[in-house]
Amino acid sequence: MKPSVGPVERAFQIASSGKAENIDDICKQLRGEGYSTEHIFGRNLLSQLRSSLRSANRETLSPK
Repeated sequence: MKPSVGPVERAFQIASSGKAENIDDICKQLRGEGYSTEHIFGRNLLSQLRSSLRSANRETLSPK
C-alpha cells in the first residue's frame, strides 16, 4: 500500500505530534512506517523540523 502523504509531509506530522524528541526519532518512525528518509536533509528542512519539535514539546510540557 502506498502512503497517502510524502515523507517530508509525514516528517512534519511526526514532529508536530509530540511523539518525537529529535530528528533521529522522526527518521526511525518514518522507516518503521515504510517511508524512505533520503529526502530528510538540508539545513532549512532540518531547522524547520527542529522548530516543529520544539513547539510540540513545549505544548506537551505546558500545564493545561
